[in-house]
Amino acid sequence: MKTQSESFFRSLLNNCGGPMFAKDRNHRLVYVNKSFCEFLGYEESFLLGKSDYDLFPYEEASVFRHMDELVFASDTPIVNEELNTGSNGVTRTVRTTKNAFTLENGERFLVGVVSDISELRNMQADLEKAVESLSQLAKHDRLTGLPNRSMFEALLDSEMQLSNLHSKKFAVLFIDLNGFKTVNDTAGHATGDELLKIMSERIRRTLREREVVARIGGDEFVVLIPDVSDRSVDSIASRIETVCRTPVEIDNATWKVSCSVGVSIYPDHSKSKVGIMRCADQAMYFAKENKNSISSCVQIFDNSIAKHYEKKTIIEHQLSSSHWIENFFDVYQPIVTMDQNGSPQVVGFESLARWKIGDEHVSPDEFIPALEKSDRIVELGLQTASNACHFAATHCQSSQFVSINLSGRQIADGQYLENLEQMMSKFDIRPNQIAVEFTERDAFIGQTHKHFFDKLKKLGVKIMIDDFGDGFSNLSRLSEIPADIVKIDKAILWNSLRLLKPAITMLSQLGFVTLVEGIETKKQASQATEAGATFLQGYYFGKPERYQFASSGYEYLNVATTCSPFLAEQNS
Repeated sequence: MKTQSESFFRSLLNNCGGPMFAKDRNHRLVYVNKSFCEFLGYEESFLLGKSDYDLFPYEEASVFRHMDELVFASDTPIVNEELNTGSNGVTRTVRTTKNAFTLENGERFLVGVVSDISELRNMQADLEKAVESLSQLAKHDRLTGLPNRSMFEALLDSEMQLSNLHSKKFAVLFIDLNGFKTVNDTAGHATGDELLKIMSERIRRTLREREVVARIGGDEFVVLIPDVSDRSVDSIASRIETVCRTPVEIDNATWKVSCSVGVSIYPDHSKSKVGIMRCADQAMYFAKENKNSISSCVQIFDNSIAKHYEKKTIIEHQLSSSHWIENFFDVYQPIVTMDQNGSPQVVGFESLARWKIGDEHVSPDEFIPALEKSDRIVELGLQTASNACHFAATHCQSSQFVSINLSGRQIADGQYLENLEQMMSKFDIRPNQIAVEFTERDAFIGQTHKHFFDKLKKLGVKIMIDDFGDGFSNLSRLSEIPADIVKIDKAILWNSLRLLKPAITMLSQLGFVTLVEGIETKKQASQATEAGATFLQGYYFGKPERYQFASSGYEYLNVATTCSPFLAEQNS
């Protein structure tokens, strides 16, 4: 019966499915089932009597021996995760459950059940790698490999804590590439992406240990500079500005871009994460808006910038109102020519839009960019054109004209000239009584503008180019515009007087009538006249004045400006 029982239990254990074994107190195998033999790749006859050190690498056998001793000592089951190398050299991860038992004769044994969890652990490892990869993607920009906004803000939180703890300052630099859109639009996104990678690497190489650059979107980067002084951060920003404007070679083509850099200092400019980022952002935009002036493309934040953007926010809010246009009005400044006796004769007026918020006047330099972001500039332009036509009809002689300033967006508006023609017909004025005025930069924005100029010539109104000589002038391009009058920027009169006569001579040879603006003194009027200017304009002859139109005609709000000839002496 005993032999039958052993046979029964052996058969039972061989068919239970999982690898099983038993060891004596000397840690030698006294029983193995069929699954255990298959699992290790050994015959039963080979395994019986062997210890772990006979079968497994030393490191693995040492772990098994240690766990077995713990089971014998505690008489409690122990579950352990282990590495197990079979006869074929393949190492698998197993979970082994071991328990000790004692026979009636006092002999002690250990029984173990083995589960192969290699596939589970491999899946977990793959999952962990995937999670790590996703985490990496969540924290880094995929194109450049730099930290992204989320990671940068986390670093910013840590740096704020360190700064507060040690009473040290740090800086945030906000960087925007100038000219990137042109590269992207001209050469395609592949070239644009390559440019971004090159620029990100250039910026990274200018930085030292603990200084971090991140890409937060498009062509915008931010840099964290720990432990700085105002002087050192300005130096770092200047180095970044220098490496960004170094030409880039991509696919045998050379591209030139630059950057605008805004700098904020913690805690001087703000004590919050949002605030310090906003200050750097505002300083960057201020640098970008003023990059054509004498100032550098690097701007450190100050309170004047905060006030500038606070006012900008107010302006944008006012322009979003349904009654925004009601507070706009027009003023008119005379344009004169000097007769043989040296007396000014009014030949026309320039119409200029003005705006008040409450009692405060808003500069055109402030409200025009905001208007141009939307179609508001088109609506205001129609009101200005209507008022100009009304002014020409009710106040000007038939030989005098009123000029209307146009923006690029108005030029691109397909209905503008049709509306202007209807207004001229409504007020019964001749085409020569109206002039349209725009900058040279606005004149070259696509094929649409050529058609616009052709229609203007057919309509018969005068065409004027404004701001010639402000740094963007190009005589060869200027000759492509069918303009009648070119206005010479006051900067030439004030800062480069020796260029005034050559400029007027060249423009006259190209067939343009010249107008010098910004005349404020009798001496400047004489200088412009002697240089050959046909028309003059400026405070010396009259400031822009406001007129109020009533149903019966018009009323003066200021009566200093009239259509009668000016006497220079009256303005001396």
